[in-house]
Amino acid sequence: MTLPPIYRLLPLLLGCVLTPLTAHARLGGDEASVYTDAQTLGTQTVKTVTTGYARIDLPTAHGVIHEYLTPNGTVFAITFGGGPTPPLDVLLGTYLDAFKAGQAPQPGERRNLVINTATLKAFLSGRPYAISGRIWLPTLTPANVTVESLQ
Repeated sequence: MTLPPIYRLLPLLLGCVLTPLTAHARLGGDEASVYTDAQTLGTQTVKTVTTGYARIDLPTAHGVIHEYLTPNGTVFAITFGGGPTPPLDVLLGTYLDAFKAGQAPQPGERRNLVINTATLKAFLSGRPYAISGRIWLPTLTPANVTVESLQ
């Protein structure tokens, strides 16, 4: 006895329904993922909408992480400052490897870290316990936004 085709798909469909959906606000991610990040980091969010983009702030015990969204809700930049480096594995997603490929400063040395590729740009400055930085995707950055103005 053969099963109708729909019954052969049942295990796959159940797997999709029963598998928890997870998302992280990552460069290139959507707005809903920013709120998942806030939950992961144990913080609340504050959203500010301006001309050309929206900013969602995630205050932490060591500083504030700002995530910037295009008008259609895609994360195009992340800035932070005032404390240690935030959890970049959570914030950068698939761009973490590109970030790591950049030349990192030696521990305890005060100098800038600059990454300048076609897909990822970053500027970080400070010491491990007090660092500030901007990480952005040039292809997703709205035309009317200068990354230097993001704070």
